[in-house]
Amino acid sequence: MQALEAHQTEFRSAVLRFDKAFLAMDAKLDRFGEKLDRLSLDVAELKGRVSQLPTTIVLIGFTLAIMAGAGILKYYVR
Repeated sequence: MQALEAHQTEFRSAVLRFDKAFLAMDAKLDRFGEKLDRLSLDVAELKGRVSQLPTTIVLIGFTLAIMAGAGILKYYVR
């Protein structure tokens, strides 16, 4: 009976240690969740800004239009 009580006390102390460790892990996971929420907001903002950037075709077309306009004006403005 004495040995059983000793094991029970040892078991309780082990459970308390695990409980403290699980509480610490839970707090860390909560902070991780908050950081993940902020990161997802930052990524959404970045995605919105990138979607507003002009495409390569638009930039090339704009450059060619300016060059064509300059070439045409070169012959008419002399």
